[in-house]
Amino acid sequence: MFCYRCGKEMSEQDKFCALCGVGVEDKLGANNHHSHYRHHQGQLIQNINGSSGLVKGKDSNGSYLKAIVCELCHSNDLIKQDGLFTCQHCGTKYSPEDARKLMIDRPVEVTGSVRIDNTANLEKALKNARRAKDDNNFEHAQKYYQDVLHCDPENWEALFYYTYSKAMQSNVANIVSGAQSVSNCLSTVLKYIKVHVNEFDLYSVLTQTSNDLATVSLMFCNAAVNHYDDITRTGVLANSLDDCVTSVISTSMINFVLADEIGDKFGHIYFTRETVNRHYKLGIKLLYHFDNAKHVKDDLLQKYIVKAKQYDPNYSPPKRKWWK
Repeated sequence: MFCYRCGKEMSEQDKFCALCGVGVEDKLGANNHHSHYRHHQGQLIQNINGSSGLVKGKDSNGSYLKAIVCELCHSNDLIKQDGLFTCQHCGTKYSPEDARKLMIDRPVEVTGSVRIDNTANLEKALKNARRAKDDNNFEHAQKYYQDVLHCDPENWEALFYYTYSKAMQSNVANIVSGAQSVSNCLSTVLKYIKVHVNEFDLYSVLTQTSNDLATVSLMFCNAAVNHYDDITRTGVLANSLDDCVTSVISTSMINFVLADEIGDKFGHIYFTRETVNRHYKLGIKLLYHFDNAKHVKDDLLQKYIVKAKQYDPNYSPPKRKWWK
């Protein structure tokens, strides 16, 4: 047979490798230990959970937790026995002082789980993000909301306003991609709202989300139409109408997707009917930026006109351009 660590040939009677000194039984017993240690914030903390190595993740300062790695075989499978740290692969023993010298900054796989408290970082990032958004500093708002998502991936506010802040930095050339990114995030955002927002805050959260989406969709639509009008006056019309129509449709879809998602997830709550109705009508209104929407596919308009009339039977779509 051969040594499982260094590959030297061994006889069946050998209990230890003559080259590296590893014990034959060490491999069999390596997974049966109970006490392990991890390094966190300068202290060795006992981790009695049957796992090996250290925590895979980051501490509250955003730094990786540290692992003790054997300098001979590079295993992180060390346990403390009789005051010494013993490598379970090669049997090398280290004093606590020597073990500290072997610590490296990298993530190491474990079984089980350890909760890292990021509350302080989360609150700080949210505070900075909200301040930046309120100041219309969307570049900084996007960055801070991204920091929040690193701490809390299911934070509805961070997911929504990260996408919203990114969209608010769009120019005419990327209106379509900006609008599509907003539409694509809404299903997940509303799912997290449903799971994490209590019933007392639900009205204000949905109202806030609704108002901000109305703002960004109107901004996109007006930018697209004004750009088309400017091009028309210069006489440069190549593909400009198609581009404008595509932008306006993408912008309208923000409202249609929001209305569909709120109706699907919160339709049983009475006050949401007004919000759903509002966004169906707004999406239709944006499509009528063109004379009776003659450049927009009729089936798209009719689909959402039917939905709007389900909430308001007396609803009639606009008959002319409303922005002039």
